[in-house]
Amino acid sequence: MFGFGTGGVQHAENSSRQLKPMSGLGNKLTLKASYLCCQRTILRKLTLPRHKKRGYETLNFSLFAKYAVPHLRLAHGNIINIASTRALQSEAHTEAYSASKGGLVALTHALAVSLGPAIRVNCISPGWIEVGKWRKNKSRHPPALSAQDHQQHPAGRVGTPHDIAAMVAFLISGEAGFITGQNFVIDGGMTRKMIYAE
Repeated sequence: MFGFGTGGVQHAENSSRQLKPMSGLGNKLTLKASYLCCQRTILRKLTLPRHKKRGYETLNFSLFAKYAVPHLRLAHGNIINIASTRALQSEAHTEAYSASKGGLVALTHALAVSLGPAIRVNCISPGWIEVGKWRKNKSRHPPALSAQDHQQHPAGRVGTPHDIAAMVAFLISGEAGFITGQNFVIDGGMTRKMIYAE
């Protein structure tokens, strides 16, 4: 049995409370922080209050980690951060989003050095992952993907949640016991593909 914790970090008391049900899971406790995101914001429209909100959403993962660390030390658990390939490449007007994901990748290796060897910390940066049919019933929709959507990926297809879950399962296993502080890009090869307009 594996215990996964996914939680938001808006309030310190929430971080502590969300972790309590997981405290008895023994050495299978793993923290997967996936709430670190900020919506696309055009730089010229980024106001100071919105900037503060974005920074709060991103950097307060360290607060969530603070409350998780005592449980994870006892369990020899793992922290798996979910970032994005936007930490490595960008589209126009994604400054806030790209910066937040780059910060999460950097935080991953910093935490790995600080928390090891009792706790391993790694990061996954997904590319295009189709999640339409995985949403809650109210917002679920069938994927509307074209042949070109798939073919542009060197792997020949768009990613699925299974692709990410498989990496998480590997990283928390004993097989990955010598891996920490790393960022794993799961994007079907897209960040390695040169794309120039013809």
